[in-house]
Amino acid sequence: GTTWLADNLRRHPGVFVPPIKEVAYFSAFFDALGLDWYLDHFADAGPRLKGDATPSYALLPRDRIRLIAQLFPRLKVVILLREPVAGDL
Repeated sequence: GTTWLADNLRRHPGVFVPPIKEVAYFSAFFDALGLDWYLDHFADAGPRLKGDATPSYALLPRDRIRLIAQLFPRLKVVILLREPVAGDL
Protein backbone atom coordinates (compact mmCIF):
# COMPACT_ATOMS: atom_id res chain seq x y z
CA GLY A 1 0.00 0.00 0.00
CA THR A 2 2.72 2.52 0.82
CA THR A 3 4.49 1.90 -2.50
CA TRP A 4 1.24 2.67 -4.32
CA LEU A 5 0.69 5.77 -2.17
CA ALA A 6 4.25 7.08 -2.65
CA ASP A 7 4.16 6.45 -6.41
CA ASN A 8 0.88 8.32 -6.78
CA LEU A 9 2.01 11.22 -4.61
CA ARG A 10 5.17 11.52 -6.74
CA ARG A 11 2.95 12.01 -9.79
CA HIS A 12 1.46 15.17 -8.30
CA PRO A 13 3.46 18.29 -9.28
CA GLY A 14 2.92 19.85 -5.87
CA VAL A 15 4.22 16.93 -3.80
CA PHE A 16 7.74 15.59 -3.23
CA VAL A 17 8.47 12.08 -1.92
CA PRO A 18 12.20 11.25 -1.78
CA PRO A 19 13.60 8.37 -3.84
CA ILE A 20 13.93 6.39 -0.60
CA LYS A 21 10.22 5.93 0.10
CA GLU A 22 10.63 4.72 3.68
CA VAL A 23 13.16 7.10 5.20
CA ALA A 24 12.29 5.65 8.64
CA TYR A 25 14.16 8.37 10.49
CA PHE A 26 11.81 8.64 13.46
CA SER A 27 11.48 4.86 13.89
CA ALA A 28 14.91 3.47 13.02
CA PHE A 29 17.56 6.19 12.82
CA PHE A 30 16.41 8.81 15.34
CA ASP A 31 18.92 7.86 18.03
CA ALA A 32 21.85 7.46 15.62
CA LEU A 33 21.47 10.31 13.12
CA GLY A 34 20.67 13.99 13.47
CA LEU A 35 17.55 15.70 12.20
CA ASP A 36 19.58 17.27 9.38
CA TRP A 37 20.12 13.77 7.96
CA TYR A 38 16.34 13.41 7.68
CA LEU A 39 15.77 16.90 6.30
CA ASP A 40 18.46 16.36 3.66
CA HIS A 41 16.18 13.77 2.04
CA PHE A 42 13.83 16.64 1.18
CA ALA A 43 16.45 19.16 -0.01
CA ASP A 44 15.24 18.92 -3.63
CA ALA A 45 11.57 19.50 -2.75
CA GLY A 46 11.59 23.27 -3.14
CA PRO A 47 8.17 24.72 -2.34
CA ARG A 48 6.35 21.41 -2.82
CA LEU A 49 4.67 19.55 0.01
CA LYS A 50 6.95 16.86 1.38
CA GLY A 51 5.95 13.26 1.99
CA ASP A 52 7.49 10.30 3.81
CA ALA A 53 5.83 6.89 3.46
CA THR A 54 7.19 4.95 6.44
CA PRO A 55 4.76 2.34 7.83
CA SER A 56 6.70 1.88 11.06
CA TYR A 57 5.71 5.41 12.12
CA ALA A 58 2.31 3.97 13.05
CA LEU A 59 4.02 2.22 15.99
CA LEU A 60 5.95 5.19 17.38
CA PRO A 61 5.80 5.89 21.11
CA ARG A 62 3.78 8.91 22.24
CA ASP A 63 6.79 11.01 23.16
CA ARG A 64 8.19 10.63 19.63
CA ILE A 65 4.81 11.57 18.15
CA ARG A 66 4.72 14.67 20.36
CA LEU A 67 8.20 15.63 19.20
CA ILE A 68 7.21 15.24 15.55
CA ALA A 69 4.16 17.43 16.17
CA GLN A 70 6.42 20.10 17.69
CA LEU A 71 8.92 19.91 14.82
CA PHE A 72 6.25 19.95 12.11
CA PRO A 73 3.14 21.70 13.51
CA ARG A 74 1.39 21.76 10.11
CA LEU A 75 1.96 18.05 9.52
CA LYS A 76 -0.80 16.00 7.92
CA VAL A 77 -0.81 12.25 8.49
CA VAL A 78 -2.21 9.58 6.19
CA ILE A 79 -2.57 6.11 7.68
CA LEU A 80 -3.10 3.37 5.15
CA LEU A 81 -4.52 0.12 6.52
CA ARG A 82 -4.73 -3.07 4.52
CA GLU A 83 -7.75 -5.14 5.52
CA PRO A 84 -7.74 -4.00 9.16
CA VAL A 85 -10.55 -6.35 10.19
CA ALA A 86 -9.46 -9.40 8.17
CA GLY A 87 -7.69 -10.90 11.17
CA ASP A 88 -10.93 -10.83 13.17
CA LEU A 89 -12.89 -12.94 10.67
